[in-house]
Amino acid sequence: MTALFISCCRKGRLTVKGKIRKEANYILSCQYAANPNNPAYGAINNARGKPNWISPRENALAILGLLIASEKLDNAIYKERAELAADYLIRVQDLDGAWYNQYSYTTPVDPANPKNIKALWKSPTHA
Repeated sequence: MTALFISCCRKGRLTVKGKIRKEANYILSCQYAANPNNPAYGAINNARGKPNWISPRENALAILGLLIASEKLDNAIYKERAELAADYLIRVQDLDGAWYNQYSYTTPVDPANPKNIKALWKSPTHA
């Protein structure tokens, strides 16, 4: 895969910076930044539009990608948007430092409903 990527870059079909920019711009297009008063403000979803299923791990990887893009492309907007996503993750993090398996961006599900018990479990890595 890496050899193919380098080969494409050498043949002029794609530059390394062009690829980084394309990926970073896709991440930005999936970030919810429309309404600062919305609980999902700053969250990155792997789909455009309002967030519906947000994974903390995917957000963390997207943040890393944006930070790399900011450095490689010398563009502060990528770092600013990475910080916005990090702020979102901090807001939804549980007091013990973990995240719940339910990735609703608003509030935890009703714990009194037995159907919701799995959603209130912590991620396996936080057990």
